Amino acid sequence: MPAIRDLLTTHLEDLQSYNDARTALDNAETAARQAHSRLVARLPAMIDHLSDDDGVGFKTALLAYQAGVDEWPTVNAPDSAAIVAELETRLADLDHEIADIEAKQGEHTWGKVKGSIDRLLNLQKDVALATRTSEQLTTLHDALVAQATLVSGKIREKVQSLLDTLQAPMNDIYKEIQGADAKPIRLELPGEEDTNQQRMQLVIDFADNRQSVAPAGYLSDSQIHSVALALRLAAIKKFNSAAPVIALDDVVTSYDADHRRAIGALLAKMFTDCQIILATHDERFFNHLKDQLAAKDWQFTRIIGLDPAYGPRFADHKVTDEMIADRWAKGESAANEMRQAEEEWLLGIARGFGVNIRIRQLEKAYSYERAELAAAIGGFLGDLKLTPADVPGVNNRFITSLIKGDIENFGSHFQDAPYGNGSIGDEQTRWDEFKAFRQQFECVCGRTKYQRPFGLNKPVCAHDKCETQFAFRPPVADATAAEAAVT
Repeated sequence: MPAIRDLLTTHLEDLQSYNDARTALDNAETAARQAHSRLVARLPAMIDHLSDDDGVGFKTALLAYQAGVDEWPTVNAPDSAAIVAELETRLADLDHEIADIEAKQGEHTWGKVKGSIDRLLNLQKDVALATRTSEQLTTLHDALVAQATLVSGKIREKVQSLLDTLQAPMNDIYKEIQGADAKPIRLELPGEEDTNQQRMQLVIDFADNRQSVAPAGYLSDSQIHSVALALRLAAIKKFNSAAPVIALDDVVTSYDADHRRAIGALLAKMFTDCQIILATHDERFFNHLKDQLAAKDWQFTRIIGLDPAYGPRFADHKVTDEMIADRWAKGESAANEMRQAEEEWLLGIARGFGVNIRIRQLEKAYSYERAELAAAIGGFLGDLKLTPADVPGVNNRFITSLIKGDIENFGSHFQDAPYGNGSIGDEQTRWDEFKAFRQQFECVCGRTKYQRPFGLNKPVCAHDKCETQFAFRPPVADATAAEAAVT
């Protein structure tokens, strides 16, 4: 076995040597073929650069060498030593001549001149391209200017037509506010040469020597505001026929009393077909509108506060049973809401019954407390010999507790704090009692609004198809069921 192993090792080494030699031979042959191909390709150009009258016969020798190279590898390659030596000599001479020429030329060499010429030719192409681009852009610009002029002219004609349409109704509204003697206002656009086209001119003829002048120097602030208001109202009336909605916010701040009344008359006269929302801080203007505008067409309300959680609070805002129940559902006390609901209900009954309440010498002479309202209603009912039934579970007349002001059963659980709040159960019990008492004031038709026309002692149902004289409705044992029945 050792002998066999040594024999195999020797043969493997011989095979590896053979393989390496074979690979080197293949690479050499490949390199030779590539060199031969390059030589065959370049010899013709080299020969062409030699003149025929070469005295040393180098061109003839080079042609013979080319013939021998072309026949390789079928014949042995010709000797190239003499050819290579001659080429090296000639290349050295050529380099020397080039160096002499460059030394004589200095900066003005042929290569630099050619580079400059190439750059000039490229620059000429760029200039030609820029010139053509500029010409095309100029043509496009002129076309766009002409287009813009045409569009601007059409827009100007359209806008002026709209202004002409609004001019007559605007002056009609303006005269309603400022009087019949008010000078008419014209609406004009600035001239074509004016660079600021996004504006409108108001002009007015005051006198023969004051023609087409801007009214700002002649009209007061209220008159200027009247022009703006008239233009706005005329535009809404003319163009908002599909949704004729007008929102006016404190438009009378710069007007005197006469002009404020004129604006109210204007709205009632010319804008009955519009939905108008008018907000004002002026108490006298508000009262004047209530007196001048028909209640059947207008609704008046006062915003008395702004609640971040619920938004604006109106003067006629009332606490509902659902609001109180919602507080209890959240596990919160509804005592304040109950107190406010009782006051609102008492005030409504007092107004409907037309009870007399003494004007107190206080800062808020017309703001009455719950006890005062309840006392006035109780006295009114006593004079009419009308006595409400006792509320189930309450020993005294319920209206007496309203007069006394002992509500919500606060402290009924003998709490350590003498002013502690009662439980939600206490509040719910009290509210059921109040609803049972409130239910007795319902008319036989189920409504709860009353009025007392002049000359009548007893109030009657405010519904024009009922008008039944007021009488207490018998209480229902279950107040909740009574409320459901009414609903």
